Amino acid sequence: MMILKYHILPNTMVNEFLEFTPVDYCAKAICQLIFNVEINRYVFHLFNENYIRVSELIKKFESFGFSTNILPGNEFKQKIVTLSNQHPEENILKGIVNDLDDTLGLSFSSTVNQKNANTNSCLEKLNFEWPKITNEYIQKMIEHLQRRKIL
Repeated sequence: MMILKYHILPNTMVNEFLEFTPVDYCAKAICQLIFNVEINRYVFHLFNENYIRVSELIKKFESFGFSTNILPGNEFKQKIVTLSNQHPEENILKGIVNDLDDTLGLSFSSTVNQKNANTNSCLEKLNFEWPKITNEYIQKMIEHLQRRKIL
């Protein structure tokens, strides 16, 4: 949650999409599938396809009092290296290391195109729907991070 804790984000990410799969919904989906579908011949891909654009997420964060500095790639790179050196105990890069490109830019783009149409088709027959990510969900996420002293 570099956006919330350090208030920075590279400009290359503003138009990307993020996926939030609430764990309680995922658990419910697993239970629905286990108890209602002949599962010995399926692989299920459980994730919420109600993506949220990073720019929209930033607006939601701002509505809760969190500002974000959108930085050009080189400034972002310099900032995370500086933060990492200033706070080695926090292991700042740990949470984003898989998303850093070879220039230390941040990207969530992937060459893997995940699809869960078959899974969602099974879930729809069981009257299961993935939630849209609301302000209330974001607020609960922020409050949880604050209680855990992550923010």
